[in-house]
Amino acid sequence: MTAFQLAKKMIDIFVNSKHIMNPLHHFAVIGLYDEASWICDFTSNPESINSILHHVKPGNVQEFDENAGVDDDGSAPFYVIRSILIYGRSICKPHFSNQEIFQKLIRSQRFFLDLLYIHDIPTEENNCQSIYQTFCDLVKPNSYLFDVTKNTVFLFDNMAKLLAHPVQRCLQEETNYNLHRNVSI
Repeated sequence: MTAFQLAKKMIDIFVNSKHIMNPLHHFAVIGLYDEASWICDFTSNPESINSILHHVKPGNVQEFDENAGVDDDGSAPFYVIRSILIYGRSICKPHFSNQEIFQKLIRSQRFFLDLLYIHDIPTEENNCQSIYQTFCDLVKPNSYLFDVTKNTVFLFDNMAKLLAHPVQRCLQEETNYNLHRNVSI
């Protein structure tokens, strides 16, 4: 399975799991090609999202602008918006042409950006470390940032960690996913 196919399967499981937790959750899909493309509008129907994902194909893009498609209407939503960026490129470093709009979005108390960076094993030929540092500089303290090579177990494990609601979870550095055996029993 390719990283792109794994990402689509992870999203499928994530959307279905979140829908089971709360059927009022809404999901949308944006593709990052030369620019951001709105692929599927917000819907609470997981079958619609999964059908759209089935038809999405990977693009062969060397560079893209993450700000494309971001509107600046100045209004704050009354609900929480969480964007999960699943980034699977090891050579193409993201850049932001309009830092002002992006920073306004990031500063919003109701917007959360989580990142899952799927990459090749770092070498001198790719930009894995540079891309990871870009994401580290991008996120705020309440964001979750996971980087993982194309290992299926770790990919699905990290995606499952994103199921928690961003307002109800602790900071990433405070999390502990280890299971401890109680020896006093």
